[in-house]
Amino acid sequence: MRNIVVIGGGVIGLSTAVNIQETIPNVQVTVIAEHFEEETTSHVAAGIFCPYSHPGVSQERIRTWIGDSFAHCSKIINSAEAVEAGMMRLSGYFFGRQPYVGEGKDIIYDFRVATAIEKSSFPIRFPYVHLT
Repeated sequence: MRNIVVIGGGVIGLSTAVNIQETIPNVQVTVIAEHFEEETTSHVAAGIFCPYSHPGVSQERIRTWIGDSFAHCSKIINSAEAVEAGMMRLSGYFFGRQPYVGEGKDIIYDFRVATAIEKSSFPIRFPYVHLT
C-alpha cells in the first residue's frame, strides 16, 4: 500500500484527498492541516486561475476578461501587499482526457504540455497533462 499526504484541510485539500482515495488503488491518504473546523472546511479559500470558454460569449471578450484578470492578479502577487492579500504564484498541473482548449494559454505564465517523462511520474495515466 502506498501512502500519500495532502497538505491542507480546506475545500481544495479535502477534495484532492477524496479524489486520490477514489481513483488510485491501494493508497492510504493522510490530510495534514493546522486546524480542522467542525462546521466548515476552512476560514480561507484557495483560488486557482484557470481560464476557460463560456458558451455564448465571444472569444474576444473572454480574452479581455482573462488578460485583465491575470494582469490584476499579477500586479497584487508582485506587490508588497501580496502576503496580506494571501496571494502567491504556484505552478500546477491540468489533467485531462482531452486537450486543454481554454483561452489564455498564451497569457498565463509558462503554460505548456508536459513531457513524456513528467506524465509518467503520476500513478494514473491521463492522455493530456499541461503545466503552468
